[in-house]
Amino acid sequence: MTEPRTGFPCWLDVSVRDTAAREDLSAFLASLCGWTFEVGGPETGYYTMAFSDGAPVAAINTDENGTGVWVPYFAAPDIHATVAAVANAGGQVFMGPMQVMAAGTMALALDPTGAVFGLWQADDFAGFGAFGRFDAPCWFDHQSQAPADAAAFYSAAFGITADNRFGPGTFILADGEAIYASISNGPADVRPYWNAIIATSSYEESEAKAVAAGGTVLMSGMQVPGGTASAVAS
Repeated sequence: MTEPRTGFPCWLDVSVRDTAAREDLSAFLASLCGWTFEVGGPETGYYTMAFSDGAPVAAINTDENGTGVWVPYFAAPDIHATVAAVANAGGQVFMGPMQVMAAGTMALALDPTGAVFGLWQADDFAGFGAFGRFDAPCWFDHQSQAPADAAAFYSAAFGITADNRFGPGTFILADGEAIYASISNGPADVRPYWNAIIATSSYEESEAKAVAAGGTVLMSGMQVPGGTASAVAS
């Protein structure tokens, strides 16, 4: 297996407060993306894996303090070195590194703007089984009031490039030819966060599925570099 690049997104999960919320979100995502789900046993805290055509793409965790905010995990082949780099760049690691059974080692951190992200050093579980195809994660977008600060942090912590190749105001994270995330200005009344972008063959059909499943369309048909984006909430 090719060793993942440090800082490349490799997993995605969300914590919700109880079993009912987990089941509701699973049903919504099944309707929207066609995902199937597998609930882990009590030794995993009932960590629920999502699959797209049999490939792992995300997970739902049940935690009484769950916020419902999606958290991206970035590959850290040497997680202890990356944790040190995160701290040196101005981030705050608030959980881990901790071993997750035989799957790997994880840590959770805050960047200088206050957005949560994870780090993952793989052992038996590499992370995404699909990335960039329809009905799977394909991009991540960071929203805050300090995009330049966030871009400088991730560049320093992961040793990657952050540039304005698509125009002023938005930074693109890249490692060589691989680009996978954007950092842009977010609303002042919303805590900084990472958005997960799921690829779809038709944003109009996906919006209709979201509404039919009880969701809300927050943004429709926005032109972005490389395509068209919508935002939905369950």
